[in-house]
Amino acid sequence: MQSLWILAGTFLTVLTYVFVKLTPSELGVADIFFVRSVFLALVLYGLARTSGVALRTRVPRLHLLRTGAGVTALLLNIVTVQALPIATSQTLFAASPLFVAALVAVRQYAGARSGAKSGEAFDRRSLAAILLGFLGVYLTLCPTFHDEDGFFALLALAAALCAAVSGLALRRLGGMGEPVFRTAFYFGCGSLATATLLWWATSETSVETLATTPELVAVGLCTVCSQLAQTQGWSRGRPLLCANLQFSGILFSTLFGLFLFKDDIGPGAFLGMALIVLSEVAAGCVQMQNARKRT
Repeated sequence: MQSLWILAGTFLTVLTYVFVKLTPSELGVADIFFVRSVFLALVLYGLARTSGVALRTRVPRLHLLRTGAGVTALLLNIVTVQALPIATSQTLFAASPLFVAALVAVRQYAGARSGAKSGEAFDRRSLAAILLGFLGVYLTLCPTFHDEDGFFALLALAAALCAAVSGLALRRLGGMGEPVFRTAFYFGCGSLATATLLWWATSETSVETLATTPELVAVGLCTVCSQLAQTQGWSRGRPLLCANLQFSGILFSTLFGLFLFKDDIGPGAFLGMALIVLSEVAAGCVQMQNARKRT
C-alpha cells in the first residue's frame, strides 16, 4: 500500500503542470519558476531538518552537478509544458530513464570491450529495451516537427537528458552514503537561488501579485504535496513497483490533455507513449534481475 503514495505523488505532479498551463498569460516562466521554487525549498528544508541529518557535505561538487542538472530540467519542463500539449511534454520528460539506461549501457559496453571488470555486465536485453524506447520517442516527436513546436519538443528532450544526469549524480551520491534529505535540501537551495535571480532579472511582477494568483498558489501547493507523497512512497514502498507507478503520469497527462485542454493526440503519438512505458518497464525488470544475480 505504501507504493500507492507514488501514484498520488505522480498525479499531483501532473496537476502541478496543469495549473502551470492555466496560469494567466501575463505571468512568465520566471514567475512560475520562482513560486514553485519557494514552496519546494520550504518543504525540502523542513524534511531535511525533521530528519535530523547534518547538512554539511564532503562532496560539494557532486551536489553542484546534481543540483545544476536538476534545476535546469525543472526550468525547461516549465517552458515546454506551456508550449506543447501536456501529454507530449510529460511523455518526453518521462523518457529520462531511457537516457540513464543509455548512458549506463555505453559505460558497460566500453568496459566489456576494454576487458575491465565492473559490477555490471553489458546486457543486450537492456539495449533492446532502450532502442524500443527511443523508437517511442521518435513516434511521439513526429507530430511536433511539422510545426513550430519542434523547438520545444527538443527542449523537452533536453530536460529529460538533464534529469538523467541529475539521476546518475543522485545514484552516485547515494552510493557514497549521502542522506537523501541532505541531497534534497541542496537541490531546494539551488532551485530557490536560481529562480530568485531569474525572477529579479527578468520579471516585473510584484510579490503581492504572485502570492494572490490562485493558479500560482495551486502550483506551489501541488508541488509540496507531490514531494511529500513521493518521499513517503519511495522511503517505504517497493522500488520496482514505485518506478512503474510513476509512468501513470503519462496516463494522467493524456487524460487532462484530452478532456481539459482538448489536445489533438494522433495514433502515432499514442503508440509512441505506449512504447516508452513498455521499454522503461522492461529495462527496469532487466536491471532488477541483474541486481538479484549479483547478490
